[in-house]
Amino acid sequence: MFVGIVWLMVGTLIGAAVGYIISAGAAAGGAAGFLIALALLIVGARLGIPATDAAGRFMSSDSETPSTPQTPTRVSGTAGRDGKVVREPTESMVAGVREVRGFVIEWDSLEVDDPRLSGRVTVALNANAHQEADGIEVVPQALSLRIENEDGTWFGSGTSLSRGRGMLAPDEATNLDTIVLTGMGAYEGLSAYLIMDGTASPATVEGAIFAGGLPPAPQLPAE
Repeated sequence: MFVGIVWLMVGTLIGAAVGYIISAGAAAGGAAGFLIALALLIVGARLGIPATDAAGRFMSSDSETPSTPQTPTRVSGTAGRDGKVVREPTESMVAGVREVRGFVIEWDSLEVDDPRLSGRVTVALNANAHQEADGIEVVPQALSLRIENEDGTWFGSGTSLSRGRGMLAPDEATNLDTIVLTGMGAYEGLSAYLIMDGTASPATVEGAIFAGGLPPAPQLPAE
């Protein structure tokens, strides 16, 4: 802290001297005062001392105006999730649970009211299919998703839960996805949070695009 105070005092004294010399040199029209002031400015820059104006006020070297936070954008639309299979999954039964691994599909479409989320959509998933007593499947899934278009790419992950898809009426079935995406390319610095309801076809999409990312998960209080 003492060193910082010393540098502040030195910077103030040099700044005041520079301001005085510049003012005096300008008034007298002398080149010597200008040259001395220039030398002091160079020394100050080498030492990391901020420049000052003629009144001895520190001048900011940052001429950029503060950026305005980007307004979040609500998005909605539909997703045609029955598409082209890129890679067939492997399946195995483990303790009565059907484990599906490595399934990759390219969706038919993702049509939302913000063109930044348009493009080719590729999804990879792993799923565990559990059976209820009446044979209805309850399937938690882990997803990775990528959206590509000419301006950039979105990449992220999410989770899904389906129950009775293709077996129950839409108003009785469950098929919900929650996906968080990070923007790249032209979308660098943006995130998208999407919730999809796949009980009907095409699936409905609701979400938002916003600057930055999700907050960190909080710590639970100790018991």
